[in-house]
Amino acid sequence: ICCNSLSRCYTSLPFDREKFELNVAAATEYAARDVELSEADGNLYPAQLGSARAQLASCLRKGGDIVQAFELYKVAIEGLNVGGDLSAELMTRLELTEMLLCEGRGAEVPDFTSEAYKQGAKALEVSERLNDKSNALNALEMMSRSGKGNKEDSEKLEASLREARGGKLDKVCVLCDKALDWGVVDADADDKVFTAVKMCMHSYHRGCIAAWVGQDNLRCPVHGCEKGADMRKHVKSDPGVLLRLAKGEHDM
Repeated sequence: ICCNSLSRCYTSLPFDREKFELNVAAATEYAARDVELSEADGNLYPAQLGSARAQLASCLRKGGDIVQAFELYKVAIEGLNVGGDLSAELMTRLELTEMLLCEGRGAEVPDFTSEAYKQGAKALEVSERLNDKSNALNALEMMSRSGKGNKEDSEKLEASLREARGGKLDKVCVLCDKALDWGVVDADADDKVFTAVKMCMHSYHRGCIAAWVGQDNLRCPVHGCEKGADMRKHVKSDPGVLLRLAKGEHDM
């Protein structure tokens, strides 16, 4: 059993929380045993041990142990970096960054947004070394969601998104008919641009899309968009939106 395969097998089946938790527990136990055996084998390369630790961290995250997963992810990344496995290091950094953005506040990870920005920036460096434009865009979008980015980061995100969309870029938020300003970097600003990079790549003001989803609208508000089908989940991965929910500014 591995935690990644658990995620895939539950996407098309009615969700059974008890069964899922039992399987996660079994996968975590298996991954922990794999790490223990790997650590005992002095002949393993650092990257191999790093991969085993990354798998265990993924299982711990699915089991809800975010703080322990956070620490183990960092150790795994160090091994992957020393071992020179850039592809695995990139994916592990992206996993860690996404976990911090989605679950860092609830798990009370100290200064989780700054850590998410740092890991996203490192992921960007690795993706550029690999010439992986898709994951460079993912890293830039995560850095933006952290609320710790600067104007240069915003300009890079805008350019990367424009390239990914064949030169086209949303200029107006369809929800308020006002211009999108990619230069807004203030983490608390409602008019900061939010882009559904992992779905349809449409952009909106963060405050607008939070209110849209808060009214139980699950799809992308752009007319005719077929890819933005799970907007609620995507919007909730933005710490700024989550903070608004905690304050009761938008009901979701």
